[in-house]
Amino acid sequence: MNDFAAQFPFELLDEDVVLNDEDYQNYRGRFNESDDKDRGLFLQRFLVPKTYKPLQESLFKTKNSNQMQMVSLFEDRSDGVMFVSMGYEFIRKPLPFTAGIRAYCRIKIWNNKGKRVVTVNEYAKSKQSIPIIAGIPVMKPEKLLPMCIDSSNELMEDLHRRLKKITRKAARKL
Repeated sequence: MNDFAAQFPFELLDEDVVLNDEDYQNYRGRFNESDDKDRGLFLQRFLVPKTYKPLQESLFKTKNSNQMQMVSLFEDRSDGVMFVSMGYEFIRKPLPFTAGIRAYCRIKIWNNKGKRVVTVNEYAKSKQSIPIIAGIPVMKPEKLLPMCIDSSNELMEDLHRRLKKITRKAARKL
């Protein structure tokens, strides 16, 4: 909210309004992702702040899909709903037998009628490399976090430069 909210050409609901909403607190995803008691621990499928709800996007957009359930929760109080996720993956680098980390961010905005109005997929690679043998990264675990931080910093810089332009078209479609 502090770093990116001002770049969106529309008003965002206050975080406390969403997190304290009774319907939001009672929301349960179709894939039981909300029931993961260890979701705040390292190496879990979903790492989310304490009162946030993890949301696994449904492959098909139906009335009962996770994203449509969330849209319906806020359809009377907002023009749309924004889903943001971030993740990491190993990628091969151009130099033979080397790999790096790629951070990615996905932002999807749906209007309150259930139509997706914009999808943002941004990626950034770590500057550091590690050896890879037979497609398997060879490294000490201590090297992983600095590579994730490096790729995350690159991603955030890129988003700061481009987000305002990308989301301008979303405001027209809402």
